[in-house]
Amino acid sequence: MAAPDAITMRNLSGVWIVSRSLSDDPEPCYKLQALPWVLRKLLSLATITNIVTQTSDEKGCNQIKITSTMSGGFEFDIEPYVLDGLEYSTLRGTQRVCAHWVDLRRSKPLSMSGEPIDPYLTQDWMEDSNATTWDHIYLCIVNERGGWAADYVWGFSWKNGGRHFVKKLLLKKGEHFIRMAIVYEWIGPIPQLGLDLII
Repeated sequence: MAAPDAITMRNLSGVWIVSRSLSDDPEPCYKLQALPWVLRKLLSLATITNIVTQTSDEKGCNQIKITSTMSGGFEFDIEPYVLDGLEYSTLRGTQRVCAHWVDLRRSKPLSMSGEPIDPYLTQDWMEDSNATTWDHIYLCIVNERGGWAADYVWGFSWKNGGRHFVKKLLLKKGEHFIRMAIVYEWIGPIPQLGLDLII
């Protein structure tokens, strides 16, 4: 379902599910990343649920942790995204990540190469009525082993008559590139410890 008004880019904590009907087909991205056919097939059929936890440290720097569960019970953690604009390494040094807040009304973020990111990533967003600035997240991932790079912008868009959390991305590998949007349905708050989550 659509996200309630209380859920904003500063308060993403909760349970989200990837909407296969509203999202673009991920198969071209999986192919460009050279994922094995069996894994591509599994991902295309699976229901993917994300538990998102957004926190701030004593300096006010946001961190976003995502735990993903695929239908069938397979669970994996994604290393937390630190929104401080500093580059750091993940996946045993094979992947570089940089994430920070961006105000798309005033500036256009640059990729890790220093070039402006694709206009597709900066268009068709809703603005948070309670925010004065910095209400989108820009994220860049460079995978050295796979030879690909991805620029993302996270925000809220109006989809199918409702307000939805969306990740738009541009995936690049050599001279090839793919644009796509991943749309999320809001399931609800993170269940308290000791309660069962039924999805």
